[in-house]
Amino acid sequence: MALVPGGSVYWPAMIHVGSIGAGGRYDNLIGNFGTKQVPTVGMSLGIERVLTIMEDKAQNQSHIQTPTSWVPPAGNTIKLNMDASFVSATGIAKIGVVLRDSNGQVLCLGFKQSTFI
Repeated sequence: MALVPGGSVYWPAMIHVGSIGAGGRYDNLIGNFGTKQVPTVGMSLGIERVLTIMEDKAQNQSHIQTPTSWVPPAGNTIKLNMDASFVSATGIAKIGVVLRDSNGQVLCLGFKQSTFI
């Protein structure tokens, strides 16, 4: 059984969160490359959709939050941190994401800037 075309790697489950993110288990994916089967999970974020939601919210809000410190995740896990901003006067929206392991090592990062007219 697959939840996406050709998606046997998604079995037994794929999770879709609203319209901004999706993820699931990819237990059969690594085995397709000739190695042993390894339980895995994955996720994705629709950055453009997040920026659009932020733009809608920013039109009605105007505040600055106090910066906070990063806290590592417990055990052998991965933590996703995301921050974003929107300046209605310029129409510029920015978003940044960082994935870190429990030691604080950066595994992946990304940045996106868009201008809304």
